[in-house]
Amino acid sequence: MRHSMLFVLCLFLIVGCSSEPEGMLQGKVTLEGEPVPNVAVIFTYPDGKKLDARHTRKDGGFELRMVPAGNVQIHLSPKTGVTPANLKTKSGKRLPEKYLSSTESGLTATITGAKQQLDLPLAKR
Repeated sequence: MRHSMLFVLCLFLIVGCSSEPEGMLQGKVTLEGEPVPNVAVIFTYPDGKKLDARHTRKDGGFELRMVPAGNVQIHLSPKTGVTPANLKTKSGKRLPEKYLSSTESGLTATITGAKQQLDLPLAKR
């Protein structure tokens, strides 16, 4: 009996306490087909909770682990020391400021709680 209780306790700890599945996101931020480096991808859930991916790499790629499932609004934030005016692609296309606003970006997604590819192809307009 004691071993059964210990097994159930260990199983509970391994599975976790969260009722929401969590997954891994990876993707790429591009502006008219060109990578956008040096921005954090911020996910805002309906309850106000925010998660952010580390800053995008030179290729515009990002990765985030243990992302709770749910519907999110997405916006971008410049890397510390980078001004919005300096958020440009390699060819000099400037990132529109609407993508830096959680209320104006227009970017949304449904996080599935599994491994997921989430590319963000942005437009100048």
